[in-house]
Amino acid sequence: MALAVTHGAFVEDGDELTYAPAEGTEGFHMTMMSRKGLLPEADFYFSIPYEPPVICTPEALDAIIDADDGNMLDAAYDLFRQELALADPEYAASVGLETLALEDFCDRYFAERMASDPFIWAERNLAEAQRNYEAQYTVAWRYAILRTHEVIELLVPHLDDRDFKRFSRYFKPVFVDDYATVPHESIQRMLALHRAGKLSVIAIGEKYRIDSHGPESGAILQVDDESTRC
Repeated sequence: MALAVTHGAFVEDGDELTYAPAEGTEGFHMTMMSRKGLLPEADFYFSIPYEPPVICTPEALDAIIDADDGNMLDAAYDLFRQELALADPEYAASVGLETLALEDFCDRYFAERMASDPFIWAERNLAEAQRNYEAQYTVAWRYAILRTHEVIELLVPHLDDRDFKRFSRYFKPVFVDDYATVPHESIQRMLALHRAGKLSVIAIGEKYRIDSHGPESGAILQVDDESTRC
């Protein structure tokens, strides 16, 4: 936002937000870096306070922790999976939730977005979120993930190193993505910048390096064998 308003201005054009670059800023362009090449999704409608989960409850997690049978993470994931299926059977069936192991759920959760242009997805997701706010409609599977993340969090201090790494790689990204949705205006601004040719996003994966200690100003992004000066 700081860079955008320094080099231009956002303009409301009816129901659409546009971006007007300032004179002499033809060379201005921003590239956002994302491990998966995805943009955050728009805030979705849900009731507050949270409705309590039915299956993946603090009491159920406490029982798993007390049992301490070396299988805590998979047992917690099974509770999560049951809660999600109960909340939204149609979504569960669409992703094959019943047969998805912990290591597979994260990939399936992001699969459709990964296969889409991130800005096209953002535009569709924003339109859906706006309709749902207007109708006060809650997407059940999104809400179930949101409500269970604080319950699953109870388990994290009790995980051994192996399962903590599994949790961080395969489970945590889903909770972070669902929880860290952003205001609709933020999505509108990103879309306006992209339409004006001023914003793009790239996937940098897990194996990247950013070097900002060279003799020149800026930084060098190293992804595989490709270097980009920022």
